[in-house]
Amino acid sequence: MVRSILEDVWRREASHVLGALLHRYGDLGDCEDAMQDAAEAAAAQWLIRGVPDDPRAWLIRVASRRLIDRARADSARLRRETLDAAQRPDDVDIAPGTDEVS
Repeated sequence: MVRSILEDVWRREASHVLGALLHRYGDLGDCEDAMQDAAEAAAAQWLIRGVPDDPRAWLIRVASRRLIDRARADSARLRRETLDAAQRPDDVDIAPGTDEVS
């Protein structure tokens, strides 16, 4: 029963959810991925807790949190990689075809 409700909600609300996410975050691929994450979360949670009063808002909120979490993770990874690169010794240039340092 929850599955059919989720399918009905998805058919009715997906375009609205995507529009809201695109308006706020702008990247189609990321927004679509976040929508899929929200749909998976809805399938799991609505089975236990029931469908929320405003499923569109729920889907937008969950997808937005996924996008924010991904952006934070990407930012942290970039900071770690930049720090790691800064701590490495400079690469030594070796002339092609020789063992001599230029």
